[in-house]
Amino acid sequence: MMLAAALAGLALTPSAVPPGLYDGTIGSLPVRLCMAERHGAYYYRSRLVPIMLSPVEGSSGLFSEGNGSEPSLSLRGAVGEAVIGEWRSGSRRLPVRLRSISFDKGEFEDDPCASKTFQAPRLEGVRIVRSEVVQAGQRVTLTTLDTRGHFPDFSIVSLQLPGAGSAVAQINRRLFEPFRDSEEADWKGCDRGGYWGGGTGASYDVELTLTLATRRWLAVMERGGGFCEGAHPDEWSNPLLFDRRSGAEVELLDWLSTRAVTKERLGEGEDRFYRTLTPAFRAVLMKRYRHDDECTEAVADTEGWSAELRRTGIVFLPSMPHVMQACEEEVLLPWASLGPWLSGEGRSEVAALKAEWR
Repeated sequence: MMLAAALAGLALTPSAVPPGLYDGTIGSLPVRLCMAERHGAYYYRSRLVPIMLSPVEGSSGLFSEGNGSEPSLSLRGAVGEAVIGEWRSGSRRLPVRLRSISFDKGEFEDDPCASKTFQAPRLEGVRIVRSEVVQAGQRVTLTTLDTRGHFPDFSIVSLQLPGAGSAVAQINRRLFEPFRDSEEADWKGCDRGGYWGGGTGASYDVELTLTLATRRWLAVMERGGGFCEGAHPDEWSNPLLFDRRSGAEVELLDWLSTRAVTKERLGEGEDRFYRTLTPAFRAVLMKRYRHDDECTEAVADTEGWSAELRRTGIVFLPSMPHVMQACEEEVLLPWASLGPWLSGEGRSEVAALKAEWR
């Protein structure tokens, strides 16, 4: 009763709302709201899809939803940990009542909108759906992220191999990585990063598809894109090659000799290498590259290329910066042209492949 009386006595002018995380209601509907220094967001607990709040210029405590002027949210003041206000859309008015709650201060510099606490209710009910399909003549289990509509701009699709054994298990662990929480693939962290520092939300789209299956090898193409944080969205194509006997992920560029590829250790004592194509081998690829002059010049100077195993040869794709990604075009080098550039290991593996396909 004392709190209600104090709230009733507040002036009905917007005032600054302390940064933090709040639970409460708009009208009778439960919401969770975050407020940072220059931005905010909220979602209805029944829908769990964030609505961005942008401060109205020249005001204090007045926010518009998205990029428009309405609906809007006027937060009129605070008493202790309580905040009251009004939601407006045309002639409609709904009371807003919020209370401050604690939140996880994680990797995004104490921004409540990028906190795990703001995100947590939206993860409820998120699951992985499995279905049986055939890809590249191989029966596999398709794994799809079902966000129940809580993350409308997020999509993850991958696959799992049938069967048992350590090799299958190792391959399946790698194919499941996009769903995991890790430094390499953390879709939940991407979502949080999209709200950090005034961000307007994130998008994330990853799909792994089996493109070639032989008795010895599995080729998988990983394509992805999205916007997590930073100035530009990201896009990538990452061909993967697996040895079905051992389950190991194999670098296809190692089938080429030192005339074609240069290997540089990433660090002292590291077992990982950075591989670049030599000028001589790039010149061979550029004879088959078809694009405008600006792209041709930029791609010719690009040392970093990925390689994808195909039945007819190896496809090479240049790795370009964001502003030049339109220049990324596949270059197929058939087996006959690859012969002089293969290493001893490469010649042996290619001969075995051709024998299998006869």
